[in-house]
Amino acid sequence: LQDKVTLDEELLTALKNENGQSWPSLNFAHVRKAVADLFDQWLFQSHVMTNEEVRNRRTAKPNSSPGSESGSWTRQLSKSASNNGKNRDDAVLLLHAPGGHGLITTLLQSKSGASSLAVPTKILADVLASKFVREVEQIAVEVRKTQASLLKIGGDDFHRSVEDKALGMRTTEVSAKSFNEEGEKIDRKLIRIEWHTKSSIAQGRPPQVQKIYKQNFDMLERMYQETTLNSDPEKNHLLSRMFVLLCRYDLIGDIKNRCQAYVPLKAFKAMSDNFGVTHECFASPLYQLCSSYNSYLFSDVDKFFGGLGSFFDFLPIEGSFEVNPPFGGNSLKLMFDRIFTLLQRSDNDKNALSFLVVTTEVNGVLQHVKSSPYFRRGTKILNKYSNKLNVHHKDTGPASRKISKVHDDAYTVENGNAWSSSRTTLLIWLQNDFGHDLWTPSDEKVNSVLKGFGIHSKKEVQVM
Repeated sequence: LQDKVTLDEELLTALKNENGQSWPSLNFAHVRKAVADLFDQWLFQSHVMTNEEVRNRRTAKPNSSPGSESGSWTRQLSKSASNNGKNRDDAVLLLHAPGGHGLITTLLQSKSGASSLAVPTKILADVLASKFVREVEQIAVEVRKTQASLLKIGGDDFHRSVEDKALGMRTTEVSAKSFNEEGEKIDRKLIRIEWHTKSSIAQGRPPQVQKIYKQNFDMLERMYQETTLNSDPEKNHLLSRMFVLLCRYDLIGDIKNRCQAYVPLKAFKAMSDNFGVTHECFASPLYQLCSSYNSYLFSDVDKFFGGLGSFFDFLPIEGSFEVNPPFGGNSLKLMFDRIFTLLQRSDNDKNALSFLVVTTEVNGVLQHVKSSPYFRRGTKILNKYSNKLNVHHKDTGPASRKISKVHDDAYTVENGNAWSSSRTTLLIWLQNDFGHDLWTPSDEKVNSVLKGFGIHSKKEVQVM
């Protein structure tokens, strides 16, 4: 409590010392959405930077070698981390990410984008960033306390104590109004996953609820069963893990949609047919076009539904991969550097390695990418095609993501919660020599992919 008072006084002092600096008035809905977006961007950056720091520590070890890590597709825990999870960072709230405070300060001062806060001075932004970090730290402390409490209560039988039945997880099926591809209203079956805690039952409070369309529920259940056939054959943890999964993706839904390009199924099939794509480097159990995929952020939960860990811990030596990052800014540069490192480490003469990057944002890194010897071709889609970046697995989005009545030029609202994007999409081929020989991005092959995006005229594209 004392820390909060100190921070508030510091904030008031910073405001008094602005010396006439103007700060545009912002309504509450805009600020709420902006803070949620800022949190999402910090999450992506912290996970990227933390993985980078871990990799650098490994590289610094004299006995380490690329071959010693080649079998690992998932994040490696440090030797100091305990198996019970008490002594390591929370899987989501990584508090010790390098450069995290500086990133928040920069984002607070940003004047571009639909959710900019445009804090006028660095001093004020620094104070607000400190407050942000401390609030997140407090949340992480509460998470760790809860984890320790559950471990203490469960004891040796902890795994059974968090089974769906013990936690009070239930499902009910209801009908909900939705929209088909033509925009017509239809009825769809919806599964409500309800968490009836002992305290909520005793106090007569309603349960915590996550909703998901039955079609998506059935898909996740099938993926779970295939992945956990040996570890959870009776599916005793299915509902609780699915509940957590849905909560996690509520958290990042909006910013992911705004940064990540929409890839139609026809376009992805063309990528597979013409360039041998068999794996997505950024996907999720809720939205993946390929059975083999890396997670956005939440590898600790995604792994139960087929996720193969973080892309930044992914070490392929051959193959063809689709890369559609859900973030922009400095994280995007780190992603490209990661791809260049993988290509550099590959054996040009023996292993074909190819990455087809699909993105809506390359500001500040385009020249960096084009100067690489692994850059083979780049195509910019100029037409303003409509794509569905909506919350496609359920009927509503989270409260913190309510859509404002005012939008920027890049986004419009359709059917309540479906975004249509009019942003430019870029296709970038990065390959080693053998990969280029095997999957050459010829005009014919590239045009096949472009047709999948609905492109039929040369006027709608531009060579990078």
